[in-house]
Amino acid sequence: MNNKNIQIKILAQALYEIRLLIGQGGKFGETTEGVAGNIAYMLHNDALAILEDRDEDFDIEIFLKRLEHLDEEGYYSTLFKDLVENEKKKEKI
Repeated sequence: MNNKNIQIKILAQALYEIRLLIGQGGKFGETTEGVAGNIAYMLHNDALAILEDRDEDFDIEIFLKRLEHLDEEGYYSTLFKDLVENEKKKEKI
């Protein structure tokens, strides 16, 4: 396993733990914590898929569509779309 894989696992684990902690609270609101909670909740199954070496279960296009639906103002959906596009460009180089 290379360092990049280790980093991905660490980030996935952190995200999954955040989701579990947030799940113990109440309903998500419009606060910063609420937005973070919504994103973490949306991604927790994808994080678990990475942790369990089921990369094929993390569909990037479905993730982007779910984020777009969640993110009414478009900030996060644009941020992640740009991230994906930039990574795809790097792969072509």
